[in-house]
Amino acid sequence: MDRPRLGQPGCLELASHHPERCSAVANLCVPYLAEGFTPANLVPLVDRRVYPEAQYPVGQWDYQLFYLESFDEAWQTFEANARNTVKALFRKGNPKGMGAPSRTASVRKAGGWFGGAAQAPDVPLDTDVLTEDELNAYAAALQHNGFFGPDSYYMNPDRNADYARRAKNGGQIDLRCCFCTASTITRARRWPRG
Repeated sequence: MDRPRLGQPGCLELASHHPERCSAVANLCVPYLAEGFTPANLVPLVDRRVYPEAQYPVGQWDYQLFYLESFDEAWQTFEANARNTVKALFRKGNPKGMGAPSRTASVRKAGGWFGGAAQAPDVPLDTDVLTEDELNAYAAALQHNGFFGPDSYYMNPDRNADYARRAKNGGQIDLRCCFCTASTITRARRWPRG
């Protein structure tokens, strides 16, 4: 049996494959796609008013192709300083970013998540998102376990889609569900240079 993955898509895939083990499911910002959370299924949903195809061929999902093309660079950059990576990625959104392309749409063009840098920048902790204790817990877990496993999710889109096709009930989740959107999520916001 395939092992369920962690993360938002994995949470909903667990519910779709093993509803008998779930009493309810909650998810934040990442949609559930019964066909699989893969570039092939996500790109047709891109809002081309925000992401013109000529400039952003795969929209905000460019980061997923970065993993496919530069996997070792991706996980090694995150792992070079797990604490800084957590601080850099766990940021609140800014309403001024509404309707503007996400940084995730240009990861390949930028040469990586952090503009080609070998590690995440040392930005201040966003205490609206994480406490110091939470930062310490995430950083310690990721330092211990690494980023290879979590980043590997993006390496198998065809297998992920195949796994999704084997969900119970044709992929329909028949559980109590809570899906929360966040209008100002700007995942991996732009960092100041320096």
